[in-house]
Amino acid sequence: MIDQHDPTPSGDTDQYAVVAEPVWELARRDYLAGLSSSEVCERYGLARSTLHARAAREGWRRKDQPPRTVTPFIHVTGDLAEATFFDLSEMAVLRLRQSILSGRAKEAAGWLAMIRELRSESFTHDPPLTDELDSLDSLDRSSAGPAQAAQP
Repeated sequence: MIDQHDPTPSGDTDQYAVVAEPVWELARRDYLAGLSSSEVCERYGLARSTLHARAAREGWRRKDQPPRTVTPFIHVTGDLAEATFFDLSEMAVLRLRQSILSGRAKEAAGWLAMIRELRSESFTHDPPLTDELDSLDSLDRSSAGPAQAAQP
């Protein structure tokens, strides 16, 4: 059996124990073979946060995990300071889609909550769309014909 931990260098009990490299090699092998992080940590006496930090730092990627994708920035034209709440919600919809397609459900749930909040704020604070609605109404009346346009 491999000794799981080296003694702390100074013997000070306030310091963390250093995990020997052979233990990390075994932990990596088991984790990449499909054991859950909880199982690996229990087996080798590791903290899950330590295992996850090392896995991220060294790029351990299990076969059952999708490759991590980098989300591109959304290109915005115009002054973002002048964006309405509805405009911001549309940007959040793009992020929601990216999260869903990448299999990041928790992140997607956060974007969905943000969209709902922005849409709610849009009804309260954004300027009304009367100009656009008036132009649509005038198009409807002009395309209806003379007999229908005269009716109230």
